[in-house]
Amino acid sequence: MLLLAAAPLAAQRGTVTGVVRDETGALLEATEVRIVGTNLRALTNESGRFLIPGVPSGRHTIEASRLGYHTARLQVEVGEGTTTVDFELRYTALALDELVVTGQGSEISRRRLSTNVEVISSTAIESAPVSRLDQLLQAQLPTAQVRMTSGQPGATSLIRARGPVSVSRSSTPVIYVDGVRVDNLNTRAELSLSVSGPAHQGTQTSAIADIPLENIERIEYIPGGAATTLYGSDAANGVIQIFTKKGVPGQAQFTVETELGIENVDSKYFFFPRTAELLYRNGRTQTYRLAGNGGTEDMTWSFSGSVQDRAGYRIGNNASRTYQARTGLTANIAPRLRYDASFAFGWNHYERTRDGNAGGYTPLWLLEGGRIFALGFSNNLNEMSAEELERLRAFLKRAEELQDYRIQVARFQMSHAMRWQPREDLSFRALVGIDSRNSNERGIVTNEFLVHTGAAAPGTDDRGTIDSYDRRFLGLTLEAAGQHQWNRGSLSVVTNVGAQLFRDQDEQAARIARNVRDGAETVRGAGQTEADDFFLTVVNYGAYIQQNWGFFDRYFIEVGLRADGNSAFGDQVGFQFYPKAGLVYDLGAEPFYRDGPLSRWIGAIRLRANYGVAGNFPAPFANDRTIAFASYLGQQSAAFGQPGNPDLGPEKTATVELGTDLEALDGRLSLRATWYDARTRDALFPVPLAPSLGQGTQLRNVGEIQNRGMELAVSADLIRRRNLGVRFTASLNTLHNEVVDDGGSPIFSIGGFSSSTIETVVEKGKPVGYLRGSKAILNPDGTLNRVETLQYIGKPLPDRFGTLGLDVTVGPRLRFNASADWQTGAQLHSFNRQFRYLYGLDDPKLPRPLLELDRTSNWLNLTSLFVEDTDYLIVRNVSVSYTLPEHLTTGFAKGIEIGLAAHKPFGWWKSSFDPESDHSGARTQGGASVGGFNYASDPAPRMFLFNLRARF
Repeated sequence: MLLLAAAPLAAQRGTVTGVVRDETGALLEATEVRIVGTNLRALTNESGRFLIPGVPSGRHTIEASRLGYHTARLQVEVGEGTTTVDFELRYTALALDELVVTGQGSEISRRRLSTNVEVISSTAIESAPVSRLDQLLQAQLPTAQVRMTSGQPGATSLIRARGPVSVSRSSTPVIYVDGVRVDNLNTRAELSLSVSGPAHQGTQTSAIADIPLENIERIEYIPGGAATTLYGSDAANGVIQIFTKKGVPGQAQFTVETELGIENVDSKYFFFPRTAELLYRNGRTQTYRLAGNGGTEDMTWSFSGSVQDRAGYRIGNNASRTYQARTGLTANIAPRLRYDASFAFGWNHYERTRDGNAGGYTPLWLLEGGRIFALGFSNNLNEMSAEELERLRAFLKRAEELQDYRIQVARFQMSHAMRWQPREDLSFRALVGIDSRNSNERGIVTNEFLVHTGAAAPGTDDRGTIDSYDRRFLGLTLEAAGQHQWNRGSLSVVTNVGAQLFRDQDEQAARIARNVRDGAETVRGAGQTEADDFFLTVVNYGAYIQQNWGFFDRYFIEVGLRADGNSAFGDQVGFQFYPKAGLVYDLGAEPFYRDGPLSRWIGAIRLRANYGVAGNFPAPFANDRTIAFASYLGQQSAAFGQPGNPDLGPEKTATVELGTDLEALDGRLSLRATWYDARTRDALFPVPLAPSLGQGTQLRNVGEIQNRGMELAVSADLIRRRNLGVRFTASLNTLHNEVVDDGGSPIFSIGGFSSSTIETVVEKGKPVGYLRGSKAILNPDGTLNRVETLQYIGKPLPDRFGTLGLDVTVGPRLRFNASADWQTGAQLHSFNRQFRYLYGLDDPKLPRPLLELDRTSNWLNLTSLFVEDTDYLIVRNVSVSYTLPEHLTTGFAKGIEIGLAAHKPFGWWKSSFDPESDHSGARTQGGASVGGFNYASDPAPRMFLFNLRARF
């Protein structure tokens, strides 16, 4: 009888629900609320509300945690029915209780880490008026710099944090989406469309531009060093990991969003204000989005999809259209077995226009470079008559309409993960995922276009061309990992072990047609056709182990090791090892400190130090010795290909970090400071072979590159009241970059044009990719004294860079946000200025005697005088949003939010041109690039948007 009576009591369960707010009363979305000691948990929805069903009756500790806030815990008695629990979370910039994953194998508290992990929350993601990942990261990452190199849709960007660690590989971080490694190519593909001449000296297409941004919960970023060791041979540039939403238990909720606006160009970027009037316009942009989430205790789901249409801010072309969708789900298959999955699809269409070093009809070169005189117009736009201006306007409009360059990309990503937790202290995870990206880049040059732009005589009908390039990328990721947590009194140990494999396959094909009739869309029927193809594959496999030891919850030691094999390594190179070690001392947790007078002002002090090694594997097949075949007189000919290198290994970057984290004035002020010294001692340099071998250079691990600097980040709550909060953030990063050893390699170029004009080169004792060209030495009266050729004349890498941010909340409904970034100490070269000088236009920055020289014979002697400092402070995003009171929306919506936003609305810069429009293209696929050249490139547009979001 007693057993029968006890059974119903044991089965009694209840539901816990409530709302989570911050100190100002604002509702907090994406807050995790969990029942401590169980697997029961939930995330708050857009209304800050959570629901946890099936909670056993009795007394429980309920914990609420969110990125950037102190964790809150409450003791609650749960009975049958519904128990309501509300939380108020206090902001903290240090967020030591926050759980992070990137670089750790599995979730672990930030308190235990000797490295920094930057986190971008879903709130920050949704408030940013941008449509691509690298734009989102601008001004959001205090320790990294992201620059859009062109305003054309889908163009590449420059992403770098602690300076370039390689002279052979791109500085773009590796990117993961829900644990799956994705295509991060941020340079030209081997076979790809060029709108800037055969050397691809202009806008190139980025694989980062089409990563779907829908349904993202948070983004984690680590800049390198010990934090990236567990990623082995692929992580010296840092790691970006995207985590997507999986849904919230409870009633299904849906969100409908509309965003309308315009984009245009800032005329201050141009020498001639009329350039903006002639080439640019107010382009319409519109985005429509539908999202939803919901679920039960055993399964949750979430989805988001959008369509975006941009008419383009250039006349006649430059439009883009994007379709994106992402869904995620979580299912409890068994009491301790959970399945997580996410699926994403994106389709993108971009239009392009000629730029950079394309020659012929390149509109910005014609107008800003003064070349328009070759087409029968005055090249001084300021003095042009109204009649000639209208004639030029009509000419440009038709020329832009006749251009037909476009890129189309279809992308599919999926991730499947199983998590098994047999005990509270032990968990295992297995993951499989793919990233499939298929693109076609096509350019059609018609006879009509060539005739209109003066490149062909009237009546020409046999000069049309079609260039079409296909790229199919397929990436596979497999991973298995386990975590064990052991606690005995004051000692705690977290152990992570795992193994990972990824395989990338890249297939490319080119179809090129000459003597094409106007109106043709395919190469069939052309007078002449040719084809080319390219294949690349790489496999990386490795295993890792890491332990984190904690003593009294204030002394922490972490050690780890990763071992990697890679198909790009030479035959004589076996597994490569990447160690890490770190120390953390939480001085603020010491009893003697908490009881001391200083704790009243500085509540938290952490000291940390670490050492770690991460790598960059060589370009696939660079280790192989090859023979180059070609066609000669209708027969095959053979010649030496690449010499290969059986000893070719990865570049290894060893980083030492020392840092501290402070929180003062009851959490109102925080400071994070890190000093780092990163050295790549196995840098890949081209080394000349003996002339008798007839084989040029061989890639070898002989170089050494150093990057060192400071990273400072400050957050201050200027006002923290119940209905008003004002928060200011700022960061300062310093960078010293130097090639310490060239291993006997001669000076070589990684970008630019030619030794007689200007290049970015690599030389011992200088920064990677410094600007080299002719240096003009002037007399005091401004006359030319002498010219020194092949000289250091500047560097594209900044000495200092950072971010600024302001966040204001007024009550629970009104929010204002602004972000900016800045740099000092970098230079770019302006070929637009140099061409204006050549073509007879006055340059206000040059002394009068130089304007009287014979310009044809001297224009390349004065290259150094066209290099300018590119210090800038640019406001990236400004937004304001207001949530309507509930009584105004009752009956047709659960909530309505309206907002206004602007992207890149204004800024200040020192140069006479856009300091970010930068012909920065790498010469090879995945190759190194630091930028350095402003040359006929479109500046990124300004955007002004209105947003309406309704929840149902």
